Amino acid sequence: MNRKFWFVAMCLLFSLGWEARATDNVSPPGRQIVDQKCASCHTFSDADRDWSEIARSGGPDLFYAGSKFKKEWLLKWLREPSRIRPAGYLPFRYVESTPAGDIIDGKELPSHPALGLNEVPPVVEYLLSLRKELNPYPMAEEATAIRAEVHFQKILPCAGCHRTGDLKGGISGPELANAAERMNRDWLFSFIADPEYWTKELMPKVSLRADQLSAIGEYLLHSENKHEEPDAARPIANLKSDATLPRPVPGNRAEMLYQMFCSQCHGIQGNGKGINAPYMFVKPRDHTSFAEMSPLTDDRLFAAIKFGGAAVNKSSLMPSWGATLKDADIQLLVEYLRRISGTGAAE
Repeated sequence: MNRKFWFVAMCLLFSLGWEARATDNVSPPGRQIVDQKCASCHTFSDADRDWSEIARSGGPDLFYAGSKFKKEWLLKWLREPSRIRPAGYLPFRYVESTPAGDIIDGKELPSHPALGLNEVPPVVEYLLSLRKELNPYPMAEEATAIRAEVHFQKILPCAGCHRTGDLKGGISGPELANAAERMNRDWLFSFIADPEYWTKELMPKVSLRADQLSAIGEYLLHSENKHEEPDAARPIANLKSDATLPRPVPGNRAEMLYQMFCSQCHGIQGNGKGINAPYMFVKPRDHTSFAEMSPLTDDRLFAAIKFGGAAVNKSSLMPSWGATLKDADIQLLVEYLRRISGTGAAE
């Protein structure tokens, strides 16, 4: 009797263990939907990727979506997506150069597909499960002495790429009006402090004091859209409808890096007429100008890219890319500038 009891018990335990292992191999419904409908554009792994891979991706990384996004916003947005990035993800692909400046082809900008009502809840549940531990960042209890809007618009490089609720600022980065509705507070501060901790992104790391970080973060959390028109009707750029876009990713690494990191301000041709240029209080440099570029040494160009405009007594809207790009890639950009300006050594 005892032997029979233990035999039955062992069989039961074995079957339960087998069922658990089999269940472990079955993806949750949200993961299955994500694999089918989202993985072709978004990355759900934190594996390190080269910039050439990112240049061909269709959307931002989502492997830390649960740390970044608020549940209520995800539930609403996935049913009725609206444009967050006015110029699209990696804008150089949707830009054409004209004598008046670069323009966005609104017709070519891809729209994010909406999910079905039954698909949204499991997808949101899955996305919220994708988390990464917050990196430590300095915070000041009060930053009343900091004029956050002035810092955002003129002292720091933020407004070169981003708009806030008053629609002041560039259009290459995500709009930050109503950021509090979309993003978790702790993640926002953490990301501003160190974007590179989270992912490879066209967001430079800016050295901020604790009071500056606190002031900028609170400013964004209280930036509300002050305009009644829907996102699609906002004045973004002179739109064009007959261009054959999107532009292909350049095969030359130096040109690819330039298009990704520099073209939104300096233009896809390097002429200083990028999509952000009309919204900047300092005109970006014309990298095709022999007169402007010939007095600049290679060391000065390298320093401007690595440490930012302020490091060479130029505009702080030029960010520092030293935490984002390796020195070898910065050197490639210097050589590219020499080539398009005609200031390189004679061959």
